[in-house]
Amino acid sequence: MKGFWINYNMDLLILRHAEAVELGTDGITKDGDRPLTPEGIKKMEKAAEGMQQMGLDLDLILTSPLLRAVQTAEIVARKLRIQEKMRRTNNLAPSGNQSKLIAEIQGDKQPIQQVLIVGHEPDLSRLVSVLISGHNNITINFKKASLLRVNTSNLIYGQCAELNWFLTCKQLMKLR
Repeated sequence: MKGFWINYNMDLLILRHAEAVELGTDGITKDGDRPLTPEGIKKMEKAAEGMQQMGLDLDLILTSPLLRAVQTAEIVARKLRIQEKMRRTNNLAPSGNQSKLIAEIQGDKQPIQQVLIVGHEPDLSRLVSVLISGHNNITINFKKASLLRVNTSNLIYGQCAELNWFLTCKQLMKLR
């Protein structure tokens, strides 16, 4: 049926990448090549254990192609044993196209009930703001390795979701 759309509840989990090295460290000159710090890796592994304890049942992980986001997503995918469900998208790169990101999620072949996106600030805060208010001017203190969940029955780029919870890395680590 052309134009037929089934509404279903979707949890959109939004994770900011963990702590990365600064530009210039070990000769790194490109922002996209910045890896996680050893401390960032350790904290993200503990936070991912907390995510595992939450019983997340992810259908898909979308990540920015920048190294620090990919490494963050890989830690979560490995801990949840869903590496095959992870893919990179330029729509989550800094200043990526958030409308196209929503279309990418909607265009998946299977209905998605729970998706994790891993990206960068200030883009993640702007996305959450648009989804819960229709505007991109809500300020969110989205610290590194923090996880936020919104729920929607009709994912669009605009006001369509409600904020369910927001956990810092420290809170996630305490769940493990």
